[in-house]
Order: sequence, then C-alpha cells, then structure tokens
Amino acid sequence: MITLENGSRVNGLEALCITLQRYAYPCRYGDLLKTYGRPVPHLCMIVKWMTNFIYDNHRHLVSSLEQDWLSPQHLQSFANAIYLKGAALSNCWVFLDGTVRHICRPDQP
Repeated sequence: MITLENGSRVNGLEALCITLQRYAYPCRYGDLLKTYGRPVPHLCMIVKWMTNFIYDNHRHLVSSLEQDWLSPQHLQSFANAIYLKGAALSNCWVFLDGTVRHICRPDQP
C-alpha cells in the first residue's frame, strides 16, 4: 500500500497501472477517471508519487545511454526479431511513438 501526501492510500499495483496508462498516448486524467473511479486530483497525486518512486529507484536506467541492452549484439538481436516478423527493413530495432519533432531542413542542396 502506498500512502499519498494527503493521507490517501492506494494499492501499489493499481498505482503502477494508473501511471502506465497515464503515460500511454493519448490519455488524460479524465480518461483514467472512467476506469479507476478516482477523482482527478487523486489520480494526479498517484502518478506524481509513482513517477518519483520510479525515478528515485531506477534513474540509472533512464539517465544514461550506456546500458547493456543497447550493445550492438542486443540491437542486432532486436532487429533480427523484428525483421523475422515481416518488417521491410533488416536493421530496424526501435519504434518511435509518433511524436512530431520540428527539425531544420535545408531547402536547397
């Protein structure tokens, strides 16, 4: 059980599910209200608590790109698995979430 800053308590598994669903796109707190039946401020506190917990305990996994799973051997293994499932490219090892990022592109060669 997790005790939030306002004294409310929530089951840890439910808090993790709420947080993961909140970070899935598209998802607003109002969408979570329908599923979990908790008021929006409460949902916000749950997501904040879980985000801090994950970062405090696992920041080493998100603060550096020097991870074992990013070794060339692992990336090739990922690419092979994706290719065997029917991908057109043999060197694709990651899927982006579709977030649009503006970049500078020269219009003249």
